[in-house]
Amino acid sequence: MSEVLPFCKIKLQYLLEMVTDHELDDNALRVALYLALAHADHETGESRPSFETIGAAIGKHAKSVKRALNKVEAASYMTVERGTNKGNSSRYRPTEAAMKRATERRREGDKVVPLSRAKGGQSCPQRGTGSPPEQRTRT
Repeated sequence: MSEVLPFCKIKLQYLLEMVTDHELDDNALRVALYLALAHADHETGESRPSFETIGAAIGKHAKSVKRALNKVEAASYMTVERGTNKGNSSRYRPTEAAMKRATERRREGDKVVPLSRAKGGQSCPQRGTGSPPEQRTRT
């Protein structure tokens, strides 16, 4: 088998696998999604925020975050190296098996969302181009 692609190229496939896993509860999924979307290293997918940082971002207590991470780890989506709470934060990284599965899906052509074409065959506008989004008003 060929080499695993960088996390940035397989992130959507990795996330889709977790979202469609009916065994993963909502809290575990929210924690894993937050880590992958807000803190993951571009190449490896590793992240290092504290339980408190994760909890504050998703509206959960640090103990709930820890329990959720245990579930994500038990489901083999991430490895968790616990920190010492003395300047060494915990490290969260996608498992090698999850990265390989996501790489295989990507190579099979499963891009999850079309990245190069919009409806009608026109190219998707690049960020910062095109017409501005509609202004939303609060009532």
